[in-house]
Amino acid sequence: FTVVQQMPSWIDQPHVTQHPIYYQSGSDTMVLIHSEFGFSRVTPDRDSLINAGTYQIFSCVENDLIVKNGQGQPAYGWRTDGAWHDLTSQNKLVSDGKLDSKDRAVLLRDVNGIDVPSGRGSIRWNPYRNKWIAIFGTKDMWYSEADTPIGPWTYCTRVATHKQFYYNPVHHDFLDQDAGRLIFFEGTYTKFVSPEPPVPRYNYNQVRYELDLTQEELNLPQPVYRALRQGEVLHLRGGQVREDDEVLGIPFYALDRPAPGNVSTPLYAGQAGELSLDGGNNQTPLCYMIKSEVASESSWEGAWDCRIFFESFDNAVTIDLEPTKNGWVLTPSSSAFQFSDLRIMGDSISTTLSHDEYQYLLTATNRNGTLQGEWKRLDMNRRAKWEGVKHQLDWEYKYSPDLQPLFRWLKKDGTQTLALEKIPDSDLLKGAPVGKVWSNPTSTVTADFGMKPLL
Repeated sequence: FTVVQQMPSWIDQPHVTQHPIYYQSGSDTMVLIHSEFGFSRVTPDRDSLINAGTYQIFSCVENDLIVKNGQGQPAYGWRTDGAWHDLTSQNKLVSDGKLDSKDRAVLLRDVNGIDVPSGRGSIRWNPYRNKWIAIFGTKDMWYSEADTPIGPWTYCTRVATHKQFYYNPVHHDFLDQDAGRLIFFEGTYTKFVSPEPPVPRYNYNQVRYELDLTQEELNLPQPVYRALRQGEVLHLRGGQVREDDEVLGIPFYALDRPAPGNVSTPLYAGQAGELSLDGGNNQTPLCYMIKSEVASESSWEGAWDCRIFFESFDNAVTIDLEPTKNGWVLTPSSSAFQFSDLRIMGDSISTTLSHDEYQYLLTATNRNGTLQGEWKRLDMNRRAKWEGVKHQLDWEYKYSPDLQPLFRWLKKDGTQTLALEKIPDSDLLKGAPVGKVWSNPTSTVTADFGMKPLL
């Protein structure tokens, strides 16, 4: 190698693994460099790459100050003098009281409405979904989709989990099959900081996964944009937003294809921008919302994917909880796990597990679709943790705290529209909500619709 230029004073941060991708911006080809949902960009030529002044960072911070727009909100944008702004740095701004939690550029949530930690990962364009997709995480691997490579990254779902340390996943898009329907990602699998013993032949080795994007669990809530185009306010889905549209906000999230089973119904956007249940003339739906009647009286009901942290036996089991006139019935996915003495009171559960020749008392608390608890072996003072996660499709369409009712509103001009909250010059029409959509957890729209995939 030949030394081109030394920059000892430029790099003042510790090593960060980043994954560059090419994209098109107008007639220019650019490189996007990203790590943990922090983004910088540069022109891919040697003179630019070795010149720190040519890099731009997507940030709202300059000279240690948060730049704000006319509405008093953080003004995110590409800045030559911007401070690096990934999940770690933005969360520090929140904890320091400098940034409101709802003003974060990226707020990752699972379908249970719980914030998700990031970890390293990769972002790639996927022609099958016509979206940018991200694979990221540490131990737990997460999948998310966005309309532009910088976002909005919001709802995601877990696609793999490990007892050992698994990190730095990379989606190898050159291995994609069937126009991107099947994707492949790999990461480093190692004992590293995990307490478990190393796995022979796999300790500090690469493990590859195949992921089929037609899986029902990957049908995630997508942003519905409210945008101004040539003086008209429109509701648009991701592929409909133009580069010169002024995006006013994201009023809610909804599915971009029907949900499995008879739980969703289409929602349409009229020519005047109003939302409607009637498409007319075979109009393509804007999105799909969850039917109002899809609900359950108890957040306990349904399937739970559980892990019991005890190395002496297979620790994964799914339990199905069903209410009856005489109480609750628990059915395990494996006959190796036998449960008895089940008690559910409020947000607490306790049950006795028989496995092999031993018995264990399991107790846990239900927190927004996640069980966190402890087990104790009954014949000796040995304890450890166990956890459970509500099966995604049960929770996503029934219990997610982010699901909010959509109501019908009558505007003063006599037309009707649908919205989560009151809109100007309108009155709420009586009746039950027409459906449910997912609320937007942030006040920002982190997107750059001028960034196109380099095909």
